[in-house]
Amino acid sequence: AFIGVEQNQENIQEIKLKSKISFDSIYFNYDDKHDSLIENLSFEIKKDEWFCIFGPTGCGKSTLLDIIVGLIQPNSGKVKIDNIVLNTRNSELWHSKIAYVSQKIYLVNGTILENIAFGSSLNEIDNEKAKEALLQANFLQDVENFKDGLNTIVGEDGATLSGGQIQRLGLARALYLDRDVLILDEATSSLDNKTEKTI
Repeated sequence: AFIGVEQNQENIQEIKLKSKISFDSIYFNYDDKHDSLIENLSFEIKKDEWFCIFGPTGCGKSTLLDIIVGLIQPNSGKVKIDNIVLNTRNSELWHSKIAYVSQKIYLVNGTILENIAFGSSLNEIDNEKAKEALLQANFLQDVENFKDGLNTIVGEDGATLSGGQIQRLGLARALYLDRDVLILDEATSSLDNKTEKTI
């Protein structure tokens, strides 16, 4: 006799941020030898709200961001997107709702336009949307002053751009994606206060 066993595949519920991201009694440590890096942390981030995380080096800021994104799971407690608990099954779906700008921006040796719409083919790129993203990132005026404009080659890792221009291009890329959540991890560290305030 042949007995076939079929595994039920659980339907993964669509995640769409409608109201808030909730943290319910989060504990996290990297191993059992040390005290918890994050201990009994509960708070909410409401939709359309700016939320700042600050503190000294090593206090757990980057770890908390990794938990928000779903890259690591807390040892205990729950992260909820509205009423959906974030876990290993649905974290990839949640990743697709997030635009993440870190301090170190990776650029390809291509045009400004290609770097904004990274991963899209040239015929799919929306130039007007790219210009709007550059405007929001306070970088459009610089780009329009470049001889080749949007078609300016940035060089390997943005060799032809300043540190501040690279960060603003990275921000424009995230804004172009138009995702539910925008995470800025020291993403304006190379900018002067006036430019940062404008953005």
